[in-house]
Amino acid sequence: MRIRRRRAAALRKSWTQSFETPTVELATIEHPTLERLETLLRGEEAATLAFQSVLAALLPMLERVLQREQQAADASLSLAQRETLQEMTETLATAIQMLRGALNERGQQVLRYERPVESGPPERSWWFALSEALEAVEDALQRIPPLVRAQPRSSLSRRVGALLLRLLRQHQRHLLHEAREWIE
Repeated sequence: MRIRRRRAAALRKSWTQSFETPTVELATIEHPTLERLETLLRGEEAATLAFQSVLAALLPMLERVLQREQQAADASLSLAQRETLQEMTETLATAIQMLRGALNERGQQVLRYERPVESGPPERSWWFALSEALEAVEDALQRIPPLVRAQPRSSLSRRVGALLLRLLRQHQRHLLHEAREWIE
């Protein structure tokens, strides 16, 4: 476990140094999707305006999911739920940090036109917080495919979109499992 944490910390450090962005302290986490995402974002295609535009559209969706999952973690009923949800949010926060680091000046300009993620009052009820998180994940799962499908086959946008969809489907499965456990 320590080796995995050290490797993830080294991965995040090399990532943040390569883009020279301010780092946010996140728990060290190793996730195959994050490693693949890092590899993809280092390519030359990441600087194209088409990819930067897709990236600017993806970030608010992912930030909304992150916000809702954090609220669910805060409202969780048990320590096990909280730890699992926190691990999910840490993974997503790391992915968002990587995507933000890949934004160049043009991408930042496109992102400025996006509406900021609205943060509502914290949800105290675990069930409602879980429902909100699940709704945010499902919304992103519905909106990402048409966004990346408009890009050429095998483009970076499609590959990054596929990775994010895989990550969000894992989150969706876990949230649905938590809901089933609570109902039973």
